[in-house]
Order: sequence, then C-alpha cells, then structure tokens
Amino acid sequence: MSERGIDGPVVCVYHSADLDGHCSGAIMRLRFDALPDVTMVGHDYGQSFPYDVLRPECTLVMADLCIEPFAEEMPKIAASVGRFIWIDHHKSAIEAHDAAGMELEGLRRIGSAACELTWEYLFGADMPDAVRLLGRYDVWDHAADERILPFQMGMWTLSTRPDLPRSDDDVWPRLLGEHGTRETTGAVDSIVADGKVARRYVELQNRRTCATSAFDTELDGLRALACNTNGASSRLFESVYDETRHDIMVPFCWTNGAWSFSVFTTHDHIDCSAIARKHGGGGHAKAAGFRSASIPFDLTGQP
Repeated sequence: MSERGIDGPVVCVYHSADLDGHCSGAIMRLRFDALPDVTMVGHDYGQSFPYDVLRPECTLVMADLCIEPFAEEMPKIAASVGRFIWIDHHKSAIEAHDAAGMELEGLRRIGSAACELTWEYLFGADMPDAVRLLGRYDVWDHAADERILPFQMGMWTLSTRPDLPRSDDDVWPRLLGEHGTRETTGAVDSIVADGKVARRYVELQNRRTCATSAFDTELDGLRALACNTNGASSRLFESVYDETRHDIMVPFCWTNGAWSFSVFTTHDHIDCSAIARKHGGGGHAKAAGFRSASIPFDLTGQP
C-alpha cells in the first residue's frame, strides 16, 4: 500500500454478489479493524449507492466493483471523500477509468482476482491459501489447484459476508487472521471436504435445471444457451453446453426491479465484456453481466 497512512473514518465497499467480493471485504476488514471508525458496505450492481455513508474526511476503499455509469458516478464519489482507493480487475471498468481520464489510487490488473489484488495492496506478500483458492476460481484458473472448485462450493455453504460486528460463525478469522498456521490449514481442508459433497449436489441440480429449462436462442448475433434461473455460474450449463453449437451461456433472472443477465464463454475470440457494455453493463472477457428492463433475445427456443 502507499506509504501514506490511513487515519480518520474508513468506509469499505465490497461486491456483495460473490465470494471474490466477500473475501475482498474480509481482507479490508482485517486491515482496518483496529481503527475506531470503520463502516463495511456490501454493494451490488443495480442497487442505489449509499452516498449517505460518505464524508469529506473519510477514506473510501472500494474493491471488486465500480458504480455505473462510471464517468458520472465515480468522479462524484471521489469528490465526496478525502481519499478514494479503488481495487478492481474487470476489463470494462479499467477501460472506463482510463477513458474518463481518472487516476484513482489503488491497484487494478486484469488476470488477477479482486481478493488477490486487495491482499497484495493492503498486506503485500504471503497470500493465504483461502485468498488464492477463491481468486483463482474467479478468474477461471480452475486447473491451478484441485481444491479450487470444492473450496468454492464449501464456502457457498457458509455465512461469508464480512459485516461488522462479527457474527459467531464468522469463518474469515480462521482463514485470514493467522495465515500459514495449522488452524488455517485445517479450516481450508474442512471446507474442501464439505465442498466435495456440495459439488455433487450442485451438479445434480444443475443437470435437472438444464434438462427442463435451458434453451437455445440468439443474443447480438451469437448462438446463446440461456436459462431463467437465479445465482447461476457457467457451471450450470456443463451438462448441455456444446462449444461447437454455442458461443455464449446466458443465465438470467428478475431481481431488484430489472432483468439481470450474466454472459459466459469458452471461446477466446468472444469478449463478454463488450457484449455486456453494449447493454449497459461490463465485466471480464470470459464472464460479464448487465441489467435491462426487457429481455434482448427470443424465449421460444427448445431445451
């Protein structure tokens, strides 16, 4: 982190929709927990940003998301606080930052997860296993460690939002607080074991969902495999996705007053962030998302 110290009130905003965001928030909480005035805010796209928590004397640390539209909201946020540290890894957000001519403090890099960048920025070296496992999942580097998928699914079974005050079942102190200790190793191993069981259940449910609800359609001229379901990742489609017949995977659902769409691909020549940006969203090259008042594709396809 910058040699410039942080004092005064701190507001930590993390992406509340996934474990990369939750882990980023937990790392921020660990770093600033000893300060007398810390506010943790979980935020997701489509929600109104809580400007009421910002003060001119506070330091804002935001990780794993930006506020859209970028060119309007991010300068407004920066003007509302004394210091704005932004940590992100989304291709479209980094491009929007550069296009807006902003030079926000923080760390941004495509190819690293937000939790990895947050740890690197706030603590430096010696990244805990839990951070690396969650980070590699988020950037699709699933082959880096055989524990990545079961650890992710084991974490899904736990309460992981890094809110304050801490709850009795808060898992993060065991995973981050004394990284490299026997207790931390045991916590990771236990979650991996639970995740192997959860993975079998999730894969069975995904097959059942796709057998009845997945359908072929077209989005922006691309062959899409879609499914109306909430909280899905690309793994939803494993039993029916065919790379020779499909360009993208699109799970979608109605949430917070609009349709929410995720876009995934396995093709190197397709940029999901560009698709999402066309519809007012953003994300990564292989995974992105957007929100819309209407559904931009035909719903009459067959499973």
